[in-house]
Amino acid sequence: MIQLTIHKDAYDLGIHNPIACLIRNIEIKSELSNSVSGDARDMIAMLETNSQSILLKPEVIAFRQLFENLGYPNQIPAGQRLIESFQKKGFKAYNNIIDSYNIASCLFGSGLGLHDAEGIKQDIHIYRAKGNERIKPIFKDKKTTIPNGDIVYSSSGKVIAWLGKKDVDSDEFKVVDNTKKLLLVALGNSQTSLEYNRSVCISAIRLMRKSCPNIYAQFILTVLAD
Repeated sequence: MIQLTIHKDAYDLGIHNPIACLIRNIEIKSELSNSVSGDARDMIAMLETNSQSILLKPEVIAFRQLFENLGYPNQIPAGQRLIESFQKKGFKAYNNIIDSYNIASCLFGSGLGLHDAEGIKQDIHIYRAKGNERIKPIFKDKKTTIPNGDIVYSSSGKVIAWLGKKDVDSDEFKVVDNTKKLLLVALGNSQTSLEYNRSVCISAIRLMRKSCPNIYAQFILTVLAD
């Protein structure tokens, strides 16, 4: 069984309680995701009246502090960015899996990573980039070099996601119509407890299960690097 390994440089930055989960027996349904349409309506209604109840949580504010510590004070964290997008444009449905992930991320104000896990066979490492790592951002044509000190997580030497100057996932691990196995990651920050990060993942899984009742989710062991 693979492990999630936190390296000291990422831990010192505040990545204290990251959570990763492998989810199997996924069935992507690209039509309008009726399974979570009610959840989406409830979420939008809540954002219209009380979005600050999410945005002012210490756990959510700390994502902005994380980017400041990385040297990017103007970077808007993924959770906040998603909330603001929903407030401005309403909820846009993609498919049953992405919709579930987006709703959970919004309700917790927490950025999540969602990746096709079929090619992930070795331990996942969270660390600060050395300056020579490269990633092909999702839906882009060319690779780019990740700045020294930004946060990445990778497996078998391949970067899965990058957090820093950009907040992007790798195109190599993007979720596609024939995806059957997922990796769900909540990096969190200095204020998110293990329970908080686990809860946002469980929320996403429960929403996915509405359309995929046979999914099997397994949290993987998190360890500190030697």
